[in-house]
Amino acid sequence: MSAAVATALSTAHERRRWSLRRRLAVSFGVLGVLLAIGVLAGVLAASRLFAASTEVVDDVSPARIRSAMLGQTYGAQQLAVRDYVLSGTENRLERYQAERNQEFVTLTRLRELLDGRPGLLAKVDTVEAAARRWQRELAEPAINQVKRSGASGALLGGLDYTEPRFVALQDSLTQLDGAVGAQRLASKAAMERALWVLTGLGVGFVGFALVCALVLWFALRRWVTGPLRVLGEETTRVAQGDLARQVGSDGPQEIAALAADIEAMRVQMFTALMTAVRVQETLREQAQQLAESAEDLRRSNAELEQFAYVASHDLQEPLRKVASFCQLLHRRYGGQLDARADQYIEFAVDGAKRMQQLINDMLAFSRVGRALGEFTPVELTEALDRARTSLTAAREETGAVIESDPLPRVLGNLTLLAQVLQNLLGNAIKFRGQDTPLIRITVERHSGEWLFRCADNGIGIEPQYAEKIFVMFQRLHPKEDYAGTGIGLALCRKIIEHHGGRIWLDTEVRAGTTVCWTLPVLAEESA
Repeated sequence: MSAAVATALSTAHERRRWSLRRRLAVSFGVLGVLLAIGVLAGVLAASRLFAASTEVVDDVSPARIRSAMLGQTYGAQQLAVRDYVLSGTENRLERYQAERNQEFVTLTRLRELLDGRPGLLAKVDTVEAAARRWQRELAEPAINQVKRSGASGALLGGLDYTEPRFVALQDSLTQLDGAVGAQRLASKAAMERALWVLTGLGVGFVGFALVCALVLWFALRRWVTGPLRVLGEETTRVAQGDLARQVGSDGPQEIAALAADIEAMRVQMFTALMTAVRVQETLREQAQQLAESAEDLRRSNAELEQFAYVASHDLQEPLRKVASFCQLLHRRYGGQLDARADQYIEFAVDGAKRMQQLINDMLAFSRVGRALGEFTPVELTEALDRARTSLTAAREETGAVIESDPLPRVLGNLTLLAQVLQNLLGNAIKFRGQDTPLIRITVERHSGEWLFRCADNGIGIEPQYAEKIFVMFQRLHPKEDYAGTGIGLALCRKIIEHHGGRIWLDTEVRAGTTVCWTLPVLAEESA
């Protein structure tokens, strides 16, 4: 099977695999539905318990009490009527009327408590009807008879407890009390059932919570911790150097994607390692070749420097002879030949002198960095004095004024640094303007280096030539206007860079010329 087919199959398998988010969403969705059903059942059970308890406490139990009170009221009425019939006293009649009022209150309250229960209300109506019959047919006629004729024991027979109409009242009261008691027992049983259901739901909820926690623990172990542990072990092996081991995971999409990223990183690291090995081998070969080339270059540079030194040194004698004989020709035969011959002789003498100066400059340039010994602490004030002394004739001729800040001590070669100052001061005097040359050397310390500035009031240099002036043999003016070989500033750059500094033209200064250069601060002074 090709790698492309295997990759396509693996991708299709990854797409069919459920993500961890989807698995958790489905799991929590199912658990949420079950929990909602349990909560709903609990709410229903609680509402039933509340309704049953309310019925028992607020309705049925007070109704039974009122039923008992109603029986006592009718008994008190019967006694009050009997006493009134026997004694004829008004207080007995008042007691009967009070009991009648209590009867009305009790019946009213009883009907309120049994509202919504037609069967019980019918029994209350039966009790009231039986009471009204006894009161209308026996009690009230006896009271009226006593009021007309006075007390009479003969009437007691109709007011006895065994009288059928009073017995019917007692029976209706007994039936009402039994019905209310039965209703109370039924409500109490319903309350107990609701309580048991609610208790069962509570126990079931606790068990459901434990099962959910167990299922969740197994699911997380199967979906998260297990795949992550396997992935961590494989990643650890790769991190320990087994880059050839393939990394994979059979977990959810997220962990599979993480494994795929780690696998991609492993492949990249493996590829980079192989590339680095090849590059290291290539670099080793190139380093060897570079070392050989550097050795060849060092040897070639040494030979070239030796050649330049020997060539420039050996050319001195022939040039001196050419210049001497040309000068002899000019002195001996000057004026005897025609004007053109005299001009040719002058050209030859001037060319020989210029060639001799050029060779001397090349010889000085080739000596920088060779056979001058190690660097020592140099007082730049002494180097400036040497440069001034070398330029005495030019200073006296032009009246040039050279000013300088107190110069520091640096590590270098006194002769070379004096040559730098001499070249810069000499250029400032050579390329002077109409005014008397005024040259100012300043110095500032910036961190670990000294910044020097040599400013003059001469003709200046255009900014576009800022780099050209430091190239060997580059001239900005014809030799007829300004003498020189065009090697002075190139020599300054080589000397300054040989001392660990840098040199440049300050292009922001428009009046005159300002050349800047740096030199490192001595180690003991920087500390």
